[in-house]
Amino acid sequence: MRVEKFKMYFNLMERWLTLHEEGRRIPQILEERGLSNIALYGLGKIGKHVVCELEGSSVTIVYAVDRAMAGFYGTVPVKKIDEELPETDAVIVTAVYDYDEIEEMLGKKVHCPVISLEEILYEG
Repeated sequence: MRVEKFKMYFNLMERWLTLHEEGRRIPQILEERGLSNIALYGLGKIGKHVVCELEGSSVTIVYAVDRAMAGFYGTVPVKKIDEELPETDAVIVTAVYDYDEIEEMLGKKVHCPVISLEEILYEG
């Protein structure tokens, strides 16, 4: 299981880097989908890179949800899953390996699309 998880994350980062080399960025992809106010699920290494990529763009991270962190990450409010989660255009899940479980859990809490970062990058 651990090897599969690392392969999945390696492929995700490879795709992200390829898009970057082609001049495509996550903010642009989100804007094309009409997503300007989002939430992030997961502030691990990949989630923190997404925050960095969105800084200074027209896409606003309204808040993040993380199991291991609360308070703020930079200027982004960080919530726990049991807190009230404000509505956004979408929740982007950076913990792509556990996406199915997270999507089911978030689907009970929010009324917006729950989208895997993997989907964003591979459709970009």
